[in-house]
Amino acid sequence: MQLFDPYGTTLHRLIFSLFLANISFVGIGSKALRLAARDPATVDPEWPPCRSDVLSCSSEVPMAKALDDLPGRMTVEEFLEWLDRWPDDPAFELIEGVPVAMAPGRAIHARLKAEIWLALREGIRAAELQCEAFIDGIGIRVDEWSVYQPDVMVHCGERVDDESRLVPEPIIVVEVLSPTTQHVDTGRKLEGYFRVPSIVHYLIAPTDRRVVIHHRRADDERIETRIVTSGPLELDPPGISLDVERLYG
Repeated sequence: MQLFDPYGTTLHRLIFSLFLANISFVGIGSKALRLAARDPATVDPEWPPCRSDVLSCSSEVPMAKALDDLPGRMTVEEFLEWLDRWPDDPAFELIEGVPVAMAPGRAIHARLKAEIWLALREGIRAAELQCEAFIDGIGIRVDEWSVYQPDVMVHCGERVDDESRLVPEPIIVVEVLSPTTQHVDTGRKLEGYFRVPSIVHYLIAPTDRRVVIHHRRADDERIETRIVTSGPLELDPPGISLDVERLYG
């Protein structure tokens, strides 16, 4: 099935040539990152790296065993069960049934992500909303075969269960662009996030320029796009206002 790609239009190509130029696009589908091979010989033994803050290096639960236990293409339910077999909480997304490891980001990426999360949390408190802002590490179910982990998201309504790996019905999702993921964040993830009925706002924040690209689901299901470089960015619903200049310090 051909996916809808709003960046295929002349207008959007022009917009992104202005704002996202001079950044090389690097895919994440390499052998080093795709971990769903059933034959251990096809899995790069150096990936994921054996780091205590990402994956367990314990001899009792070796990484190879978890990889060998992969059932092939996974449903979301199988993926969540597989994650539960890890002794720690490694960072994976599920992309069309394939677990994909998420590499640690750079300091500039982490700094901007934290500023956005803090601004959203402060906006929630200022408006006295029954909402919660999350900063990565928890996922969104996109469909039966995919789980995305946005950098930041907002959920409104009943509090998310402490043990849940997924946030039900998020209303705002945010991705901070990095050189290795920007083509995914502006393409496949744009289409995927708006397949989640509850998502109204998708914000994309580059690290190399002071701009927020705001995609909003209109009442007639059209996706409207604004490029905001200064002033307030209104996210309604749920009723949060962000100061774009403040996000970038």
